[in-house]
This record gives sequence, C-alpha cells and structure tokens, in this order.
Amino acid sequence: MKNTRKEILLWTAIIMYVGIIYSTLALVSAGRKLLVEQFGPDVFDVVYWIFAAAGAALFFVIWVKLRGRTRIRALAILGILTIVYWYSLSRLSYAVERIHFLQYGSLGILLFLALRRRTGHRAAVMLSVAVSFWVGLGDETLQWYLSERVGEFRDATTNLFSSALGVFAVSSILPLKDDHSPAPRNRWLLLFATLLSIATVALFLKTVHGFGHVIENKSVGRFYSAFPERTLREINRSGAVTGKRHTRIYRNEAMRHLYQREFYFVNKFKGADGTYYRRLDVSWFENKILRTYYSRFLKEHGKESAVAVLGAQKGEIVYQSTNSVLWRDSVRSYVENIVSESDFIYESRVKNTVITTFDQEDLAFYSLLAAGFVVWLFSAYHNTFGPKRKGHQNEPRTTA
Repeated sequence: MKNTRKEILLWTAIIMYVGIIYSTLALVSAGRKLLVEQFGPDVFDVVYWIFAAAGAALFFVIWVKLRGRTRIRALAILGILTIVYWYSLSRLSYAVERIHFLQYGSLGILLFLALRRRTGHRAAVMLSVAVSFWVGLGDETLQWYLSERVGEFRDATTNLFSSALGVFAVSSILPLKDDHSPAPRNRWLLLFATLLSIATVALFLKTVHGFGHVIENKSVGRFYSAFPERTLREINRSGAVTGKRHTRIYRNEAMRHLYQREFYFVNKFKGADGTYYRRLDVSWFENKILRTYYSRFLKEHGKESAVAVLGAQKGEIVYQSTNSVLWRDSVRSYVENIVSESDFIYESRVKNTVITTFDQEDLAFYSLLAAGFVVWLFSAYHNTFGPKRKGHQNEPRTTA
C-alpha cells in the first residue's frame, strides 16, 4: 500500500507538471513582456540560480547519503553534468528555451523515478527518455497552432537532450535497483517505445512540422515556407490554394509574419546605454515578405485590424497596435524614412519548416528502414541473450 501511494503521488505530480507546461504555452509572450517591464531584461537570469540551487541540493544529498568510492563517483558525475548543463544553457539564445531545457530535465527525472518502481533501473532510463520525447513533440505540436509560437523539431530534440541529461544524472547517482519484472516484458516495452517514437516523429514531421523550402530574395530577405516560391506567387495571382490543409498552412505562415511585424513595430527594447528603441527594420522586412509573398492574405484581410486577425486578447503585446493588416501609406512611409538600406540579407524568425532536403517519400522510406533495423536488432539481441529453450542448451562435450 505504501509503494502504491508513492506511485500515485508521483504520477499525479507528472500529470500536473505536463499540464502546466501545456497550459502556459499561450501565456509565455505576455508573461515575458510583463516580467521584462517590471524587472528588466535580466530577470530570466533567475534560471541560472534555480539550476545552481538544484545542483547544491543534489550535492548535499550525495554527501550525506553516500560514502567512499560511490560518493566520489557520484560527485564526479555531478561535476560533469554541471559543466554540460551550464554550457548548454549558455548556448540557448532565448530565456524561454532555457526554461524549457530545465523543465524537461525535471520531467525526465520524475518519469524515471516513477517508471523505475515497475520496470527496473535500465528499462526506466530508456522509457523515461522516450516518454519525455513524446511530451516534447506534443508541446511543439501545440505551439504550431499558436500565432506567436513556432513548433520546431529542433526544439523537440533539445527537450530530448535535456530530459536525457536529467535521467542520466539521477540514474547514475541512485543505486541499481533489482528488476522485479520479467526481462522479456521489459524488452517488449522498449521495442514498443522505440517503434512508437519512430512513428510519432514521422507523424509530427508530416502533419505538423512539414517539409518546406528556403526562399531567399536579397531585397526581401530569407524565410522558410511549406510552399516553393513559384507556388506562393501563383497563390497571390490566382488565389489557388488546394485543400483545407494547404489553405490553413498558407494563412498560418502569413499570420506568423504579421505577428512579427506588429511585435517589433510596437515594442521597445532597452539598449546597452539605457535608452529604448524599436526594431522598425524587422517590421519593415516582415512587411516586405507579406507584400511580396502573401499579398493574397493582405488583400483578403487588408482593412481589418492586425489585432483582430491575430486574435490577440486584451493585455497581450500586439494589443497596443492600431495598424491594419495592410499598412497604410502613411505608416509605410514613416517606417521607410527611418529604416536605412543595408547589404545584409534579412532572415525572418518565422521558420514554420526547417527541413528542406526531404520529401514525403523519403520520410516513409527512412521510417520503415529505421523500424526494420530496430526490429532486427531486437530479434538479434533476443536470440543471443534471451532465454534458451529447454533441450537446446549447449552441453560440454565429453571424450571417451
């Protein structure tokens, strides 16, 4: 009963934790703006203090609970992980990414502690990382439907790496736990988890992340689209977007560029000298992308307010904007007079798709190839290390 109660508490905590991650996705932009306005741009450095506090707590537990070589080994692992975590956090450009990195490390630890009670130590390591990865894919899928967020497979792999680090940390420090469940069952669980991971990645890439094209125009900039350049121009000429899914993708891409345009038009950023400025150059280039490649969208929604089209709620960042979707001549002239021409090629942050050398047939082929390899590997491992049938054991030869 005691173990059952602990398991219920652990899984309840995990479900609530995932619920918090998912439910706060739409609040990130507004929350970030509020915190920056109240406490300044350095407010997110608190992430490093949280990381340091967690490391100090773990150091204390190791020092108190372990002895001898086990303590030395655990402290060495903790030191290595500290360096890896610190380096990884420093390489992430945005505060949201750093927070996600710590979130998924913690999720991996919680899952490992819960799964270890039923599957044993080694199987729990792989299963907890796999489940964290599935949660991360769900996270990125939800972000894809939010106009102010971008769902990217790259972010899902970052979450996977973070959860794997967390699992490695706790699994290396905790003593090995006897596996009370049958070994064949664990192997089948791992096979199922691996095949499901391949299937979910393929589904995510096909239906959410998609496959796209890099569109580069020196006078406009560089951005990613699910459509080739000629298709976007054809849509602008004739409005021919075939199918509901393609219509939604076209509108989604246009709205993301619209959001970026308004975000940088409205908000002020604090410079190194303490003065505030607006990134009107970004707004200008995003508007050029809209006019060049999404003019059909501008034509359909030109007289509407940008706020109404983006669906912004009161209090969100773009709510302060009074722009229409199609910039008035006065607004365009105002920005044009401030923005100076430059030789660099502008690169939009809107990256709806980042896989540009793959197509649907490649996805199907490599997914089946990966699944076949996993099944073969499992079969070879099972035949080599699995239980032997009675009557087939290799018996030592005797000589007369």
